[in-house]
Amino acid sequence: MKKRIIYLFFKKVFFITLGAFVMAMGVSVFLVPSRIAAGGVSGISTVVYIKTGIPLGITYFVFNVILFIWGFNTVSKKSLIYTVYATFISSVFLTFLENYGVGFGDLLTSSIYGGALTGLGMGIVIINGASTGGVDLLSVILNKRFPGFSVPGIILFSDVVIVVLSAFVFSDYSLILYSFVALFVTSKVMDYVIEGVNIARAVYIISDKYQKISREIILSLQRGVTGIYTRGMYSGNNKTTLMCIVRKREVHKVKNIVRKTDPNAFVIVHEVTEALGEGFNLYQ
Repeated sequence: MKKRIIYLFFKKVFFITLGAFVMAMGVSVFLVPSRIAAGGVSGISTVVYIKTGIPLGITYFVFNVILFIWGFNTVSKKSLIYTVYATFISSVFLTFLENYGVGFGDLLTSSIYGGALTGLGMGIVIINGASTGGVDLLSVILNKRFPGFSVPGIILFSDVVIVVLSAFVFSDYSLILYSFVALFVTSKVMDYVIEGVNIARAVYIISDKYQKISREIILSLQRGVTGIYTRGMYSGNNKTTLMCIVRKREVHKVKNIVRKTDPNAFVIVHEVTEALGEGFNLYQ
């Protein structure tokens, strides 16, 4: 048991270190050389570095330490050690990688590459129980003090302010567009890492031939089907609505089964944020 705890601890530390390195590479190697300050404390650090020469890591670390002290009671004590380590090692990597910047002539390329690596790194850090601090921590602190302001709203407002101010400081307002591109890519990639690429779909089928349809889905796709007893409010008739969770590539097969069995059936397909269990991702 003790060996497993030690193993899990070092596994987390390894992946947090990896995530911090990837995040720092996105910022220092791709975004900073193009003067793209894509929000957050890393965006502030970018502006300070370019205008004063103060290393990225120092500004990043100092700002986060101030936020940690201010919001100590809001930080999960369970993840505190990992978060402090993630902040420290990110600062080290940000400074180390300053000298390896890639100067793409195309700002769009820089914003996409930088945003993707930043999001990938942050996602790896977060799924391993740590946090990168910064604006996320600031938003939680302000939300606790001013409950009327939502956490996502504070993050968005902070990022917009940092992006606009950076463009003003650099006297180049075209950077606003590329900074928002980097922010968007960062957000999307981070979501994919944390929640997984959205590959599952929920299919609801309302049909009088529900037994035949469900049997065909079970036999053809090897997927479970759940029957939900419902009532049509217009007709007043009792019905059985079928629900099944399938992979994205299997949706057309379900629709083909329904079309062949009952062309008058009513079908609803929508995205599933996460599917756990047999046939999908296993519980962690």
